[in-house]
Amino acid sequence: MSKEPCFGYRYDLNGGSLSSSPTESYDVYIGFLGRRKHLLRRFVKWLQAELQIQGITSFISYTNRRSNEEDRNVSMAAMISAYVILIIITEDTFSDPCWIDELGGFVNERNFLPIFFNFGKFPDLVEYIKEAKEGKKVWNGLGGFHSENWQSVADWIQMLKLKLEAYAGNWRDCISEAVIFAGKKLGRKKVVKKVKQWKKWSRNEEFLFPRNKSFVGRKKELDELELRLFGYIEEREDLELATTSSGKGCDGGLSRKGKEPIEYNISHNIKGFACVTGDPGIGKTELLLEFAYKLRSRYKNVLWIGGETRYIWHNYLNLLPILGIDVGIKEERHNTTDDYLRTFDNLEIEVIRRVKKELTRGIPYLLVIDNLENSKDWWKDRSIMEFLPELGKDTHVIISTRLEEVVMNSSPMRLLPFSLSEAMSLMVPGSAENFPEDDDICALRLIFERLNGITLGISIVQAILLELHMSPEKLLRSINRMPYNITLNKELSTGGGYNKVLIQLVHFCLLVFNLVDKSRNLALRMVKASGWFAPSPVPIPLLVSAAFKIPIQNSHHHKSWKWRLRQITSFGNCTNEDIMVQKASSMLVRFHMAKRCTKDGFLHFNDIIRLYLQKEHFKSGVFAMVEAVNLNASLSLPYNYDHIWEACYNVLTFDAEPTIIELTPSEFISFAKRHVIPLAMKILSTSCYHTCAMELLRRSTEKLELVESLLFADQAHRSVCWWLNTEFDPLIYRELVLLKADHLELRAKIMCIGGSFDIGEELYMKALRIKEVFLGSNHSETTPTQEIMGKLLIKEPETTSSETSNTGSFSQ
Repeated sequence: MSKEPCFGYRYDLNGGSLSSSPTESYDVYIGFLGRRKHLLRRFVKWLQAELQIQGITSFISYTNRRSNEEDRNVSMAAMISAYVILIIITEDTFSDPCWIDELGGFVNERNFLPIFFNFGKFPDLVEYIKEAKEGKKVWNGLGGFHSENWQSVADWIQMLKLKLEAYAGNWRDCISEAVIFAGKKLGRKKVVKKVKQWKKWSRNEEFLFPRNKSFVGRKKELDELELRLFGYIEEREDLELATTSSGKGCDGGLSRKGKEPIEYNISHNIKGFACVTGDPGIGKTELLLEFAYKLRSRYKNVLWIGGETRYIWHNYLNLLPILGIDVGIKEERHNTTDDYLRTFDNLEIEVIRRVKKELTRGIPYLLVIDNLENSKDWWKDRSIMEFLPELGKDTHVIISTRLEEVVMNSSPMRLLPFSLSEAMSLMVPGSAENFPEDDDICALRLIFERLNGITLGISIVQAILLELHMSPEKLLRSINRMPYNITLNKELSTGGGYNKVLIQLVHFCLLVFNLVDKSRNLALRMVKASGWFAPSPVPIPLLVSAAFKIPIQNSHHHKSWKWRLRQITSFGNCTNEDIMVQKASSMLVRFHMAKRCTKDGFLHFNDIIRLYLQKEHFKSGVFAMVEAVNLNASLSLPYNYDHIWEACYNVLTFDAEPTIIELTPSEFISFAKRHVIPLAMKILSTSCYHTCAMELLRRSTEKLELVESLLFADQAHRSVCWWLNTEFDPLIYRELVLLKADHLELRAKIMCIGGSFDIGEELYMKALRIKEVFLGSNHSETTPTQEIMGKLLIKEPETTSSETSNTGSFSQ
């Protein structure tokens, strides 16, 4: 075709102005036309940002027949210079007569890729247009100016060798395929490899938990979340959020083409942000999980963060490799004057800034902070708002919490209990016809009322009725006989008081586990051990290792239970440990004591279950957990990192809390060598947990010094520790002191990274003196420390004492 193309009206997705001078050349040209700005604009902006992050430049042109001469020339020059051409075809594309002439010109272009975008009203347009009879009908429906030209468009579509279709459920895949296409045509092999690796990761590791196939209800809550984040519900295009000019909900309702608004509690809402509150066990995590799975294609990634107080900072920094941010500290970075002025606070603020920058580059992410326990970070007392990207942009944020208010000027979405009818449908296996007796229906209603609608309790009831074939009336009598003799933390309170029935249900399940397998009690011991692991997925081998260290609990049961218990899981005389572990794990999942993870071989336990077990089974569980971690955990395995940290919290003294367990000197030396030192070194090499690493080493050093002082204490002071009755062992003392030197040397290195060279020099000197006394001046482990001390004395940084004093609040 010889006509001049009609491309030209340049479109800025951010609302700014573009240069009118076509002096640059671009790798990719993106052309589009469409009226559905809220969808099309988001898609095009995402596509451009994805290309940009891969190092591919692009030019965006909004195709319009009313384009002026100057804009047409700029777009024409950009299109000619581009090596790859992506044209996004919408319903409006076929209403512009220029397109009928121009689309055919790209048919034989080897570097041309059309993307058919959201033909929602005409899902079979591409197929219909090929048929003469149906083609004319559809063409007229699209508002084509020249209906007689439908045949040329049909011929054009038939000649296409490659095309993509973007619809509500595949945006993510469509954009990734477009980037792969551009990477291949441009010869960027690294781009293609990187995108394929990301696709593999998103398929296998994006979500912590699999989708709940039995999820029911919550339709209104899911719609409300979509409204809060997007301002509209895509599946119902006649519904949009009624907003003021400021972008905030004016009346908390939906406009519906002149009809009365549908009421949703979204007044004073910040677009792109939602906070879900509710009682423990009400189903907040399940709601967020279902929403994330349902709308995952609208985001590049779902970034799931556990909001537990001690771990939110760790979990936040786990986003660094996912977002492609490298913040590892290398030795060479200390060669410039600017690096001497770096502090721990500055390093961590820089990491937060880089994460927030990645989340606001035009690529949409869904950031989910689940089970936020405190509005401030435990380590540095930072507000949670410091971690969040700018709200109202492409990245959306959802928080689930028991807190009433997290973000100012944003009303939380309170999750209410299920209705009685919904709860009955969940509790009764199959249908209500299974329990025709009035006593059974009354028992179910009474259990529901006592549970205050807690979803976790309802699920446990359903599992008991299904697995034990027990009538609701008998279950109610059994629940009433369960003990309730513990005082739980107020975090378990629902409705102003402790939920007695939920705790009794958990106790009932533990009794069932004990009766099913009296010889080993594996399922029961696995549950008891789980209470002391970190609030993250637990590797089943690690959990089993801890379980075998918990004593077997013998108990008597009524003979009438025998026939029911045989139907749950028959352990019998099974001697195969793998089969035994599989059966025990399956039982925990079926009774909702644990949840399976997307990674095979992991279980996750609800916080309510963990807190109950911590209060009920105190010493045996924590000792078993620490011993199992000390012997079996490895930093190279997934999620072991959190459990090693949890073991450190239990062994060391943090935040003025009493030490939970006491280890012997040899046990603590083994623990510090296997976990404390490697954990601190991993932090330094891969991330910016400098505050955490320094505090960990400081607490461990204090513990070593305490043990050292007790070893030389008189007999009167020896009674404070049970292990001091043993004879003094000089080999253990030597190993302990050298381990202390390793701690001091690693702490000195961290202080130098933070800019506190005077403190670092003093710590290095202490470590050097210990090594010279116990190893000698010429020992292979002493020489490196001497060399570092020499460098510090020769290359002393040119900083004032005031600057040094501001580098952190860490003491020696």
